[in-house]
Amino acid sequence: MRRLPLFLIAVLLLPGCVYLRLLDLRGQLADFDRYIEVVAGPGLGIRFREPPLEAEDVTTLIGSGPTATAPFPGGEARTYAFTRLPSDQGEDPPGAVTTLVMTTLVAEGRLQAVTFPPEVFRAVPRSLALSALRAMGRAEVDTARRSAEIRMDPLMDPAAVPTGHELVEVFGHPNLRQPLPGGGSRWVWRYRLQRPEEGAPVMAAVAFVFAGGRERPVQFQVHISGMWLYLALR
Repeated sequence: MRRLPLFLIAVLLLPGCVYLRLLDLRGQLADFDRYIEVVAGPGLGIRFREPPLEAEDVTTLIGSGPTATAPFPGGEARTYAFTRLPSDQGEDPPGAVTTLVMTTLVAEGRLQAVTFPPEVFRAVPRSLALSALRAMGRAEVDTARRSAEIRMDPLMDPAAVPTGHELVEVFGHPNLRQPLPGGGSRWVWRYRLQRPEEGAPVMAAVAFVFAGGRERPVQFQVHISGMWLYLALR
């Protein structure tokens, strides 16, 4: 079995009502095909048949409102654009994407759908990400550690995971290449949310961990507003 720990560092700081709605979301993910519709497209989008989260829960979780909004029939589209901080690791290759955009659709006061940045799925196989979403419904929540842990057993071709060179082609150069024991390394891309209002910046990060002697990463990590997601790639 492969383990996917999801560390919700800030979970105890959430209002109780938001925490309860997150538990409802976990329950829906546990019965994925009944409650969740996968939206066709190049990236990964999901639509909730019985939306468990309120529209402003996303603001609470991210720590900010959206970068931009636009009306759509019956509701509103909200986009969250995260721009990579300048890197001193080298000149980015042509075509590298330095802004990642997540889109949410809200209607009737509820979060109806989420579309994740499609560039991420040039680095993490879409099928694996979908398996991870399904497995989150089996998360074991540890409120003392402010964490949740799930187990998953994805079927994937290791060759589907990009090499470090291919990651740079997708995201540009990382902001940090951190040496790890055993000859491994951790590459970190750091982002800041673009937003119209003033205030403390909202930061995010994408990271890949490489084992010693391997050209393909063994773990994918995402951080946003105090929450970490770790996804095994082997």
